[in-house]
Amino acid sequence: MKKIEFVEQVAYYDNNKTWYFTNIDDSYLSDSGHYDKEIAYEKFVIVANGGSLTPVKTILETKIIE
Repeated sequence: MKKIEFVEQVAYYDNNKTWYFTNIDDSYLSDSGHYDKEIAYEKFVIVANGGSLTPVKTILETKIIE
């Protein structure tokens, strides 16, 4: 079982900027953070529904030069 949390963090040392992100089992989830709460929350919902934030890379064309 995983504990997934939506977290707000205020950086008092950086003009009180607020950062939102997702924790899984008390560890920060890479690429889940954003200064915009709505964007960060959308990412949280994706993860909470079993999705992934890992980008998918597709090679569209390859050329080999000899």
